[in-house]
Amino acid sequence: MAHIKMHTGFTLVEMLVTIAILVILMTLAVPSFTSLLASWKLKAVADNIFSGLQLARAEAIRQNTTAVFALEAATNNWLVTLSSSYDAAVPVTKSPCDVSVSNYLRRSCGEGGGVTNSANFTRVEFSSQGRVSAFSQSATTDASGAVTVVTVGASSPKVDLSAAGVVNSLSLRIETGGQVRQCDPVTPLPANARAGDPKYCENL
Repeated sequence: MAHIKMHTGFTLVEMLVTIAILVILMTLAVPSFTSLLASWKLKAVADNIFSGLQLARAEAIRQNTTAVFALEAATNNWLVTLSSSYDAAVPVTKSPCDVSVSNYLRRSCGEGGGVTNSANFTRVEFSSQGRVSAFSQSATTDASGAVTVVTVGASSPKVDLSAAGVVNSLSLRIETGGQVRQCDPVTPLPANARAGDPKYCENL
């Protein structure tokens, strides 16, 4: 009696159907993955700026002097230095990461791409008690290139961060006492938000 040998495997039609299904699934997954990456990037930049602000405050207390946190909003680059070494041109006409900038304690360069920064200051000063002694909102440059920083009182320095494809923004709020808070600036608050939840800036 003759036996017919059966060959198992995919037919061409089955393979094409499988490939088509995979393509559809990948097409659906890519936007979600892109949004997830953007969300991670936003959180990383917020954490990076947060660490710089914390460092400036800690150094002011440790060295019993005034420390400066200078932020270039267009790039999210920042620099921490003591007020005695601070160059007022940073970050107004000179990037914190310019090769000519020296005498800094720490700086962060090139880590903030893809995140929009709408900070209301260019620099924050922390006193030897760790409090916000002043922060600058703007600066002017005269014909000779000299920079004049417009310094205001320690009202409400903040950093608002957002990224394309990410629904929720993040904000860093610096209290007069020097504490730095990271929060969600959404308004109005979601209907399911817990009363007084410090996750939301409105409750700080």
